[in-house]
Amino acid sequence: MSRILFVMLHPGFIRYYDHALQALAAAGHDVHVAFEVTRSKLGEDDSARRLAGLSERITCGATPARPESVRSFLVRSDRSATRSGDATRPALEDTRTEAWESLATTVRLMLDFLRYFDPAFQRAIALRDRAEKRLPRVHVRLVRVAAGGGPRMRAALAALLRLVDRVIPPNPDVVQLVQQQNPDLLVVTPLIELGSQQVDYVKAARQLGRRSALAVASWDNLTSKGLIRVIPDHVIVWNDAQKAEAVTLHGVPEERVVVTGAQLFDHWFETAPSRTREQFCEEVGLDPSRPFLLYVGSSMFIAPEEVPFFERWLSRLRDADDRLVSSAGVLVRPHPANSRQWRAFDAPAFANVALWPPIGTDFNDPHFRQDFFDSFYHSAAVVGINTSALLEAGIVGRPVFTITAAEFAHAQEGTLHFRHLVNPDGGLVRSAASLDAHILQLEAALHGRTRIA
Repeated sequence: MSRILFVMLHPGFIRYYDHALQALAAAGHDVHVAFEVTRSKLGEDDSARRLAGLSERITCGATPARPESVRSFLVRSDRSATRSGDATRPALEDTRTEAWESLATTVRLMLDFLRYFDPAFQRAIALRDRAEKRLPRVHVRLVRVAAGGGPRMRAALAALLRLVDRVIPPNPDVVQLVQQQNPDLLVVTPLIELGSQQVDYVKAARQLGRRSALAVASWDNLTSKGLIRVIPDHVIVWNDAQKAEAVTLHGVPEERVVVTGAQLFDHWFETAPSRTREQFCEEVGLDPSRPFLLYVGSSMFIAPEEVPFFERWLSRLRDADDRLVSSAGVLVRPHPANSRQWRAFDAPAFANVALWPPIGTDFNDPHFRQDFFDSFYHSAAVVGINTSALLEAGIVGRPVFTITAAEFAHAQEGTLHFRHLVNPDGGLVRSAASLDAHILQLEAALHGRTRIA
């Protein structure tokens, strides 16, 4: 059987691949999962320990330590992360490697910033701003000058930056790790983080004659992050839409893209509810005699001020002329990485409204997914701003809704992946431009007049 080396930015990415990793182990493959940084914000480090305990064929560990400047960059890119391992390389070699990696980081950040001047990202102002903040001002000015010179100058700078990145040697410790693991296949994720150092693993695999693959972790990765700077042998995506993004936005040859489906969601098709609707409503604190709407929270980047919007939405819901709408229960499930702001929301002050599970619940607990499924399954409809939970709601067969609001323009119309959701020619989510129009949509759903996509 094969040996696989799977390099992840941090243990939070386990949730995207845990079932796939278990399936590989069950089929007789040996898998070593290596993390660039540790992260404990949502208990991710505990999930790594759980993963390693599932099969003797699965092992977990840290990637080699990076030079100090790069370690600082990795942690800066994720404020809750800390670098795994200690630097032990001799000072002279460390200085030489640090110089190469500092150059590589700068080049990659410039490429990632430059991509957001492509016409496809014309409305992605917040994404462009986020990429700009990672660069020193002198490099920002250089990129802006090239971008202002039109498509040819932009393409010329991009070609030069790619050439420089290609000739930068991979970190020798990364090469050593790949040699030691001797994998039949090296897999990296997410690779497209701004300025990602995971490029070195693709380079190392190529240098050692090992096959490499990028596993695209989530639906927005190819349009809201950085570029695939050095293209691996395979790029594994969910669907044809992502395949088109890999080809047109990242320059991946079509024959290298493999469409596998969204492994993250496989379990939803097999899951059954663990309690009756009455039991569920009693547990979370809702009136079982009334239908309830599930409000799914979004991430901090998407919705930094979500609670005030939700309270306006709830007030408009309660003022609805239709009795079934105005009296509907509301279950709030904050985004695990953006739950802190919901401490300001006093759910008991509102009739038939509950926030569940409690803030601080272990996101990686094995029961979390089951509770999430039951929340979808027993709801009458699902509402959110822009989150993958809207996709999961559709899989479970619930009507899904969103409201395009000015405060979320950066994360709705300002992103390419949101347009997949609300595409009138086949999008899963029904969008409304106002709360009044949204209430009419909910009324149709609660009265059974909405056809599930």
